[in-house]
Amino acid sequence: MGDLWEDPSRAIRIEELLKEGNNFGITDFVQMQGDVVSPHMLYMTEFLLRAFPDSLKQGSAVRAALSKLRGWNGGMIADGPEAAIAAQWLQLVLEMTYKDEMGPVLYANYVHSALLPMRAIRYHAMIDSRWFDDVTTPNRIETRDDILRRALGRALDSLHKRFDSWDPATWRFGAMHILTFPHPFDKNEKMRGIVDIGPFEIGGANTTVNNGEWDLNQPFKVRVGPSMRQIVDFADTSAFLRSVITSGASGQPLNQYYKNQTVLWMSNGYLSLSPTAPTGAKVTSVTRLVARGES
Repeated sequence: MGDLWEDPSRAIRIEELLKEGNNFGITDFVQMQGDVVSPHMLYMTEFLLRAFPDSLKQGSAVRAALSKLRGWNGGMIADGPEAAIAAQWLQLVLEMTYKDEMGPVLYANYVHSALLPMRAIRYHAMIDSRWFDDVTTPNRIETRDDILRRALGRALDSLHKRFDSWDPATWRFGAMHILTFPHPFDKNEKMRGIVDIGPFEIGGANTTVNNGEWDLNQPFKVRVGPSMRQIVDFADTSAFLRSVITSGASGQPLNQYYKNQTVLWMSNGYLSLSPTAPTGAKVTSVTRLVARGES
């Protein structure tokens, strides 16, 4: 039996959305599939807020960050400073909790799948695990709150260096959280601009319905997301199927259909497919496949 089961955060969010009503339509499911609220991130930041009972005595940068997170709903939106703070902080919490015990090689292997450390850190935070102790400081035993506080300080320093400002309002998660659809030919620098699709700033995380998992070994390079979104309404006679993929139907980089759906995918849009084949003026071209030996 494997242990790589999906983190419950996305299922929890879907349940929350379904409890908001009884009669859902196409628009509701479009919004659900594009949802980037992370119950996991919200749960973890609650531990951070409680780790600062002396928040009023902290410096202005820490106070500003905590103030942002107190009113946050867990939305990992591209334009959100709260998402930038939470993501950078949690990235460092994982490193500071596990890397000292595991060492760099084992840690890199452990976080290769984000599911494992995300589940573990939530449990270890809940029980104030000994994993939080920094084994490189033998004369001191660090607690959960020690690491959470220390990680926030380092996260704010990192964000300050990235955005050249201490003002959280200027910090944008999307500027960190970058998606590129790479092509095998992009190893050739001259081909890269032709065959790659992106880079794009996006929201989401591995704990949001609209998945946007980043590589924990290369933060915040997005590597997992929905390859296709699809909504089927059996009662809709005008558009039986609504669907979108990350790029396009063609695998030829110079073809007009190589990446024509990417903008739709990025904006949570869909193509509507009719239940019947188009006829007359609606047909712009016809491609016929003929088996060898047939005319």
